[in-house]
Amino acid sequence: MQGNKLLLHIFTLFLFLAATTSSAENDSSSKQVYIVYMGAADSTNASLRNDHAQLLNAVLRRNDKALVRNYKHGFSGFAARLSKEEANSIAQKPGVVSVFPDPILKLHTTRSWDFLQYQTHVKIDANPNTLSNSSSSSDVILGILDTGIWPEAASFSEEGMGPIPSRWKGTCVKSADFNASNCNRKLIGARFYTDPNGEDGDNTPRDSLGHGTHVASTAVGAAVTNASYYGLAAGSAKGGSPESRLAVYRVCSNFGCSGSAILGAFDDAIADGVDVLSLSLGASPGFRPELTNDPIAIGAFHAVERGIVVACSAGNDGPSSNTVVNDAPWILTVAASTIDRDFQSDVVLGGNKTIEGRGINFSPLSNSAQYPLVYGESSKTNESSLTEARQCHPDSLDASKVKGKVVLCDGRNDEYSTGEIIETVKNVGGIGLVHITDSNGAIASYYGDFPATVISPKDGATILQYINSSNNPVATILPTTTVLDYKPAPLVPYFSSRGPSFLSSNILKPDIAAPGVNILAAWIENSSDEIPKGRKPSKYNIISGTSMACPHVSGLASTVKARNPTWGPSAIKSAIMTSAIQSDNTKTAITTDSGSVGTPYDYGAGEMTTSESLQPGLVYETDTIDYLNFLCYIGLDVATVKVISRTVPENFSCPKDSTSDLVSNINYPSIAVNFTGKGSVSVRRTVTNVGEEDETVYSPVVEAPSGVKVTLTPNKLQFTKSSKKLSYQVIFSTTLTSLKEDLFGSITWSNAKYVVRSPFVLTKSSARKVNNHGTNSKQVYIVYMGAADSTNASLRNDHAQILNSVLKRDENALVRNYKHGFSGFAARLSKEEADSIAQKPGVVSVFPDPILKLHTTRSWDFLTHQTRVKVDTKPNTLSGFSSSSDVILGVIDTGIWPEDASFNDEGMGPIPPRWKGTCVTTRDFNSSNCNRKLIGARYYTDDEEGEGSHTPRDYDGHGTHVASTAVGSVVRNVSFYDLAAGDAKGGSPESRLAIYKACFGGGCRGEAILAAFDDAIADGVDVLSLSLGPSPGSQKELLDDPVSIGAFHAVERGILVVCAAGNSGPESYTVVNDAPWIFTVAASTIDRDFESDLVLGDNRTIKGRAINFSNLKSSPEYSIISGELAKTKKSTVADARECESGSLDGEKVKGKIVVCVGPSGDSSEIKKLGGKGLVLITDVYGSIAENFGDFPVTVIYPKYGVSILNYITSTSNPLGTILSTKTVLDYKPAPMVPSFSSRGPSTLSSNILKPDILAPGANIFAAWSKKAIVGVPKGRKPSLYNIISGTSMATPHVSGLACSVKTHNPTLSPSAIKSAIMTSAIQNDNLKMPIRNDSEELATPYDYGAGGITTSESLKPGLVYETDTVDYLNFLCYAGFNISEIKIISRSASKNFSCPEDSSFDLISNINYPSIAVNITGKGNVSVTRTVTNVGEEDETVYSLTVDAPSNVKVTVTPDKLQFTKSSKKLSYEVIFSASKSLENDLFGSVTWTNDKYAVRIPFVLTK
Repeated sequence: MQGNKLLLHIFTLFLFLAATTSSAENDSSSKQVYIVYMGAADSTNASLRNDHAQLLNAVLRRNDKALVRNYKHGFSGFAARLSKEEANSIAQKPGVVSVFPDPILKLHTTRSWDFLQYQTHVKIDANPNTLSNSSSSSDVILGILDTGIWPEAASFSEEGMGPIPSRWKGTCVKSADFNASNCNRKLIGARFYTDPNGEDGDNTPRDSLGHGTHVASTAVGAAVTNASYYGLAAGSAKGGSPESRLAVYRVCSNFGCSGSAILGAFDDAIADGVDVLSLSLGASPGFRPELTNDPIAIGAFHAVERGIVVACSAGNDGPSSNTVVNDAPWILTVAASTIDRDFQSDVVLGGNKTIEGRGINFSPLSNSAQYPLVYGESSKTNESSLTEARQCHPDSLDASKVKGKVVLCDGRNDEYSTGEIIETVKNVGGIGLVHITDSNGAIASYYGDFPATVISPKDGATILQYINSSNNPVATILPTTTVLDYKPAPLVPYFSSRGPSFLSSNILKPDIAAPGVNILAAWIENSSDEIPKGRKPSKYNIISGTSMACPHVSGLASTVKARNPTWGPSAIKSAIMTSAIQSDNTKTAITTDSGSVGTPYDYGAGEMTTSESLQPGLVYETDTIDYLNFLCYIGLDVATVKVISRTVPENFSCPKDSTSDLVSNINYPSIAVNFTGKGSVSVRRTVTNVGEEDETVYSPVVEAPSGVKVTLTPNKLQFTKSSKKLSYQVIFSTTLTSLKEDLFGSITWSNAKYVVRSPFVLTKSSARKVNNHGTNSKQVYIVYMGAADSTNASLRNDHAQILNSVLKRDENALVRNYKHGFSGFAARLSKEEADSIAQKPGVVSVFPDPILKLHTTRSWDFLTHQTRVKVDTKPNTLSGFSSSSDVILGVIDTGIWPEDASFNDEGMGPIPPRWKGTCVTTRDFNSSNCNRKLIGARYYTDDEEGEGSHTPRDYDGHGTHVASTAVGSVVRNVSFYDLAAGDAKGGSPESRLAIYKACFGGGCRGEAILAAFDDAIADGVDVLSLSLGPSPGSQKELLDDPVSIGAFHAVERGILVVCAAGNSGPESYTVVNDAPWIFTVAASTIDRDFESDLVLGDNRTIKGRAINFSNLKSSPEYSIISGELAKTKKSTVADARECESGSLDGEKVKGKIVVCVGPSGDSSEIKKLGGKGLVLITDVYGSIAENFGDFPVTVIYPKYGVSILNYITSTSNPLGTILSTKTVLDYKPAPMVPSFSSRGPSTLSSNILKPDILAPGANIFAAWSKKAIVGVPKGRKPSLYNIISGTSMATPHVSGLACSVKTHNPTLSPSAIKSAIMTSAIQNDNLKMPIRNDSEELATPYDYGAGGITTSESLKPGLVYETDTVDYLNFLCYAGFNISEIKIISRSASKNFSCPEDSSFDLISNINYPSIAVNITGKGNVSVTRTVTNVGEEDETVYSLTVDAPSNVKVTVTPDKLQFTKSSKKLSYEVIFSASKSLENDLFGSVTWTNDKYAVRIPFVLTK
């Protein structure tokens, strides 16, 4: 479970803006937090609050508590819960600068490419940036916006500190675990900001993550001697400015840092009186907002305007260019560097030859080389390839060849991390790992007690040569030692974000580099971090990131401020930048950890120094006018600028020629100019003499790149008492036609005492400005142009003409053409260009390329789909089918693992001649991977995903699982580690399979999904299966939705499209993929459960549900204790009862089974504390059996949990045991609707009942990708199958069944097949009772649609409801589209088609759908008509009627008998609903037609 929590943390933080902006833009009625920014705060607080209230009340429709927070000190504005409509209305009000959704920003602690865990990676700085001669107390106050503080840490001792500065206006807030006594003369203030979404755990300044405590102690922590991380890197821990005061503003939690809280903290900090602000957080480079929508840029502007230095981390998305964030010119932007310390874990070979390695491990091996050494390649299993074994991939090593040996593995160009390879080696009995890799850079990763080290490819060749030349190769891996005075240092680590700035290429960013790798600082005491065996938890931690670099600079800024109290923020920034160094400790140029020479895009002005910055000689002061001009240059008008700034002069106006290139002229301590060809470019700078001598002369030294001439005028700066400020002009000229790359140089002014250096960059292109909402940003848009009626070549020409008509220059904007099933294209466009294209004739819609997600559930605790153990050994298929069919299923997903036995073509006939598809060839996939079963495979490249996207091969497992569930061949005697053993077989094993890989680790791109639809239509598939879709809050308009668009054209061409309903239940209105032409599938359980029972000391057995491979004895001989009885002295009873992190006493837990109330109990933490097992009393998992691996854990419903707690409290020596999981067959009741399955009603239209159908989606067993196997139980071989849950798994059950129906009834249309499956569905479980939800409430059609699928009745349905294209065209009319749009959309719309005169939304109820949904708003009648087609064996037959009607509603059907003849295959009937009173709730019923052979049922819903 710990891994799941980490996944939640990383995933939420990484996608912070993708989620918030999409929900804001696409659901006008939903409420979310918006920030309303109103510029400078010039009125009184009370006056501002009134202004805010009036503005808010002007748009609210009712008196609701919308206000979240007021901003009234440093700037004016507020945060409130608003709909998009209300937000747009406020945005038009006078005095409002911007209105934007509250973004969630992330902490800038890196995890590296090897997934560094900041809580465990051991890196330290024992030379903090401070001056030994500083006084013990200073009045400078540093404010930190982060995760809070652990006030008891020794770093925050007040010893030697003087009284709190009298100007301090802040406070130390009280909370349940924090009070005024936690503050002192060092920590003088602490605030928190309540999560607007109601996360109660955030209502305290106390740090629960450790990040804020680490940052604060790095910046201003008091000196603490003898600090270390488990003995490594021992030394003193001391902040950059230990004499400064500290104020903490907790704005971040597990779920990130909300923009509204960040702005609240800026607002308070300005009023409180801080001098410096430090923010180790920010946006991701791909999701940066506009400058006026960016909480950090806004807050920092007003702070700097009030004289406060603001230092921010540059981000951890390097080494790619253009990744630096927090790049506004008023922010001091900090990159990361290494220090002169390394962590070495050497390999000793036979003959005592030592090979240097890097890593953190506490190896228990002997120091002598006495352990057998083996190469992965020579230890391969018979089934694995040489490459897989060489790289030690899961399931590639033969345990008999590896057990008891040190293994050498080649990790070059491999997607597996060292940590993952360790697990592979451990699982087959290896005792150590030597990993050859070139991807770790300067980072020493943490491997715990397992002997593991990383070596260079060069040293790897040496070891391999030794193995090949020795009859008995031996080695050992030494435990880590600390290497001091490591050279070269500093280096720029790969993770540190790089320039140039996307905001403006005329500002050089980052500004400065500072230590951000291997930084030791204080940590929280209740951390759940892994503890090495035999050690006590460390009060310090060592982590990496620009998060760690930033407080080095903010600490230094505090010291500079203490020495120079009258200096403004820009002077302090200048002092730090102009005194930076560019050489390492070998006196050569600073490099990156890849070995390339660093540039200002890597480190800005250079590496910070701690003494020269205190007396810089000259400073570049960037004043408010510079920043106001900057706002003009980037496109803001003067009216907006005057609203933003409190200090703007009355006569201020934007310069007439306010081009972006003029940004180069703001008085910044670095220079960046755009240089596009021959000629010259000039900029001006002004310096202020702050040295000790008034009379002095500075001379210049220019370092210019080849081919560029740099002229300074004047060429000397002569300062006098009356001339403290002097300006100079820099003229850049060149004879080059144009620059081939950006060029770097520097200008240095020096006298006899000071050296003042400014870097410059000459860029080869015009200003870059990329953000989410700006009109100049480029992102992929989809241009949808309706039906494809012309030739492919003609369509491509049409697309090219439209695209070229809006492009400003010849650029490669086109991403993909759509030309088979429909017309359109995807292209990289600015919003302005996209808006222009949207106005062109023939264009239906233009919308940003959305990222959809796979619909495999992770449950409430983010079940990891690769390890959830759930199975279905009764797949939807008929044993009587022939072994081959010409029906072709297309699956749009993550690709395929073609070697799996599920895709064996044994017994299959020739490939259908109508098949027009292909099997693409890539480096790891070729035509031989296809066969008569798997007849086609395509992929759609995602450049952001790298090489893994350039292949149809499945690296995730999801697509392989889905495909085998739908049409997999029979595979005998398979299981998931002996659980749920049986045969694996798809729903239609006789059908063919075509794969379209449109999904990757980052999701499923809309443009790729549309391309897959387009190709599948041309290829000739019969059924399409999509186990993916949007989140409920991010659903698009009908024709901005790639799945809806593609499905419409596929259905129009006779292809049935089956889609997952989503995993956002059990809330209402969460169903997605709900267009009427889509077959929408909800999930159910099956008649199998996984039982792990708890046996108490009195021999009572309590049933539990979980997957575990417990090694406990079956007799109840283990002590058992409740979390409440195991609490620490500091924790609350409530926290301990729920086993919250840090709440349990290890001495009380050790050797016992722990019982926790609620889902918070963490098996990894209980295990770390020495516990024997864990019992979770909770209902949040519902019918899902959570997989806990080897640790004994079971989940018990609360109604049974009471007796366990009573037993513990009433028994002097309570005992128990947890039994390992067993498979329970014929489990009752089943099916049930699991909590995760998304529910209706549809947000698209309440006149269509969605979802349509229910199918097995919990505990589904199917094939898996060999590349995605993780979590192998001890002593087991990896399983090539997996068992996972979600509507992702339900969908292929239905698409497989649809293939079987199509095989039996080849002439049936998509809607007829849908009808056959829906009208034959069941509504009772295996107890012959109505289907229930797993909360035990009665389910409704909003949960399961027509009911649970059946596998035989659907093959011969008797009657079908055929929904034809005219129905769908009428639906578009009723939904508000005009006739001209509809004729563009549809290829089959007749020339004389027109929308019905009364095209109201309620008429949607009349489309010929196999369910009925009508709106009844009061007394009276509502009627609908349906038409059925006789597809039974008898032409002459009579069907009779049965109506199941809710009370107080009369249902009349005319006629009440349907008499079919040879000439009357189609008959219609009318249903009239009469309500005696207004509905209080939505009501449900059904209409069923039966003859002596068939029963044809459709559900109905009456909505209020």
